[in-house]
This record gives sequence, structure tokens and C-alpha cells, in this order.
Amino acid sequence: MGNKIQKFKNLFLLKFLLVILGIFLILSIYEIIRISFNNSIIFPNLTKIFSTLFDLLKDSNTYLQIGITLGRTLLALLISFFFAYILGAISGLFNNVSYILKPFISLLKCIPVPCFIFILLVIFFDRSLLPILIVVFMVGFPIIYESTKGGIENIDDNIMLSLKLEGRYKPNSIFKVILPLGLPYVFISFLSSFGLSIKVEITAEILFNPQYTRGIGEIVYSAYYNANYQKLYASIILIAFIFLIIDGLIYFLKQILKKFEF
Repeated sequence: MGNKIQKFKNLFLLKFLLVILGIFLILSIYEIIRISFNNSIIFPNLTKIFSTLFDLLKDSNTYLQIGITLGRTLLALLISFFFAYILGAISGLFNNVSYILKPFISLLKCIPVPCFIFILLVIFFDRSLLPILIVVFMVGFPIIYESTKGGIENIDDNIMLSLKLEGRYKPNSIFKVILPLGLPYVFISFLSSFGLSIKVEITAEILFNPQYTRGIGEIVYSAYYNANYQKLYASIILIAFIFLIIDGLIYFLKQILKKFEF
């Protein structure tokens, strides 16, 4: 037991050191680019960038903006989850339905996100919060839908055979066996889509009118609009920190959920 704990600590330390090395390489590449271009306005030195980052971290408004972005992303994903889980479950149970929905799912997967945003900018000319929710919904929906459908289709054949003998489409079979067995796949897909959805959310916040749309995108846009490049880089580092924290939490939750897979 002691050897396993020590091995785990050594592995964790190695991974931590490799991550630090990766960060050092990124900073080194930035320094090389900064020196090569010799433009202190577009490429300020790292001292100014990190000083601005600390100013952002000391500002309570920053945490409000982060909360708005994360909250809006979660709301859009929950809406996606509701519709994707219902339609994915129906498609998993009735194969013909999956063929009907296939063009719609393919459309959501293949069209670039900016195309959705430009269309919504025309429809919602007042640039309200609704189009941002729609954009994030369009990203999360196909991921959760396919995982729900796949989770049901991947249930053990012996279980499905038993249910077929007893009545596969009976309410007890569906709600007490089939849907619960597929849930781990759905939750994992929900967590996996969260990081992507946040990136799309921030992109939408920047492209839609940031004067009326609060969030991390407003910080990025204001830095760009005012040509405050050290704040722009600081906001990028802030976003990277947020993603690192979220990725760590998602990885931890995925490990827990994998124990419930069948």
C-alpha cells in the first residue's frame, strides 16, 4: 500500500513538473516573438502582463463577469441536456427516429459556430442574451444527443435480450433499466462539452454587443477596443487558469462516473 501511494505521489509530481515546463515553454515562445517584433505596444513585457493580471484578480467585478459566463454556459447546457436526453433516448430506442434526426444533428455538427452567430445577429438585431444561449445550445445539443443514443445502444446484449423477452418498451424496462444504464455516458458527455461550450460562450460574448452582454467576453473586448494589449494578454491567461481549474474538476468527476459504467 505504501509503495502504491509513493508511486502515485511520484507520478503526480512528474506530471506537475511537466505542466510547469509547458508553461515555461509558452512564456519563452512569447518572449522570442516579443523580441523579434520589437513592438512594446502589441507585445508588452511579461512583467506588465502579470501586473495587469493581478489587478484583474483584485477586482471584484472580474469574478462577477466569470460567474455570469459560467452561469450562462451552465444554463444553456442544461437546456441542451433536457432536449438532447429526451430525443437521444427516443432515437436509441427507436432506430427510425435517429435517421429522421440525423440531418439536423449533422447540420449542427458541421456548420461553423460563427455562421450561427452571424445569422443570429441579423435575427436578434438588438443583440440580447437569447442568441448567446442559442449558440451554446447548438454546440452542446449534438454531443449530449449522440452520447445518450450511444449509451442506450451500447447496453449489454444479454440485458437487452432479457428486456425483449419481458417487453423492451414497457415503462418499467425503459425508466428502471434502459435509461439508468445509459446515464453515465450522458453525464460524461455533459462534462466533456462544458469546456467547449465555455469557449463558444466567450466567443459569442465578444461578437455580440459586449456593452449589453456581461461576461468574460466583455473584459476581452474592452481590452481590444481600447488597444490595451497587456490587459488582453492578461485576460487570456485568466481564461487559461479558469480552464485548468474546470478541466481538473471535470477529470475528477469523470473518474467517479466511469465507475458506474456498465
